[in-house]
Amino acid sequence: MMREIEESGMKFLVDESKLFYIEKSSLYRRLNGKSVSSVEFVELLPKGRIVFVEAKPDAPKDASEFSSKIRKKVSHSLQMCFSMLHEIVDDSPEEMPIAMREALQNQPRFRAIVVVKDLAVEHCVILQNYLNIKLEALCHIWKMDILVFNEERARKRKMIA
Repeated sequence: MMREIEESGMKFLVDESKLFYIEKSSLYRRLNGKSVSSVEFVELLPKGRIVFVEAKPDAPKDASEFSSKIRKKVSHSLQMCFSMLHEIVDDSPEEMPIAMREALQNQPRFRAIVVVKDLAVEHCVILQNYLNIKLEALCHIWKMDILVFNEERARKRKMIA
């Protein structure tokens, strides 16, 4: 069953059986006031790829500040997934789909996708390159790649309605 998640003026369509709605999880709600950040949601794609999705309504005004926030959100979300998987925290691991838990235990492949609603196509590439440079350590440690889409490109990839 597909679930519609509205974020930053866009409606994301996600297979509910492959969705960890981390931003609405009990773990995040408990940690939110403790300087912990999160992406909007985490999705399991075919071949065990785990995707961290962050949505923004418009282009960043300060690229350095933007990259710091994205790094924090992705890093904290990744840590929360593993914390929940290994039951380090007391929160319910059932909030995370079984298939995602299994993928996290079996050499997962990670990707972060930042969808910026109002961003020119040519700026997607510039921002994507910038984020890959600024998040280089995170990308190397976790073998993660980072993609930046605007609303049009996300729609073509069937991420949003």
